[in-house]
Amino acid sequence: MPEKPNLPEKVIVLIPAFNEAETIGALLESLREIRKQRIIDGILVVDDGSTDSTGRIAAEKGANVLELKKNSGKTFAFYAGAREAALKGATVIMTLDADLKPVTAPQVKKLLEPVIKRECEMSVGSVVGDMLNVSGQRAIRASALQKLFRGGKQWEHYFGVRKGALRKKRRFSLERILNNLITKRKMVYETNFETQRTFVFPRWTKRDIRSLSGANTMQIARRRMVEKIKLRREKARRVQKI
Repeated sequence: MPEKPNLPEKVIVLIPAFNEAETIGALLESLREIRKQRIIDGILVVDDGSTDSTGRIAAEKGANVLELKKNSGKTFAFYAGAREAALKGATVIMTLDADLKPVTAPQVKKLLEPVIKRECEMSVGSVVGDMLNVSGQRAIRASALQKLFRGGKQWEHYFGVRKGALRKKRRFSLERILNNLITKRKMVYETNFETQRTFVFPRWTKRDIRSLSGANTMQIARRRMVEKIKLRREKARRVQKI
């Protein structure tokens, strides 16, 4: 990855956070060190109406903090933060979950590199033990979100916003919304971020990784369902032969 001064890019890390006082500090410490290496240009934490000291800790760790008056959900927090990042001149927005363990420079570079090189509009980073289609670790070219900023009807519907304000919380997760709306050139990378959560999801295969790069999650789900049906039918035929 070329050194940051040679790139005509401005990378802002966006972290939506709700009551993450116990976890966000260590993550921001690691990002502050990465910023010193000039890999990223800024850190923006969206405090989504937290009732703990999330916002104060983020500010103490050197992040810019955008405070929402009430809890509006991760989807709207991302929307508000992405809009603020774009106003600050961001050309690439990297969003991370607030409960990640400290991240490393190689992990961040691996997530940013394909977007900065314009190989894709969105890259998705893997989390150890988590499903790729719901990974919140992403780098997105800001231009891919212009329809959202300009009030595109489909985008506003999914994000539950109207003229920049929250209309209603959406039942769709942010990750699935991004998977379905950013349909051009998306790629998945094994960044192996680690979360401080204890639950573990089933591991996705390399075939799923390749599929997610060129299809939305609904297409992948249908494909996997068809494969399961074929396997069941094949097993039924074998039983009949016996």
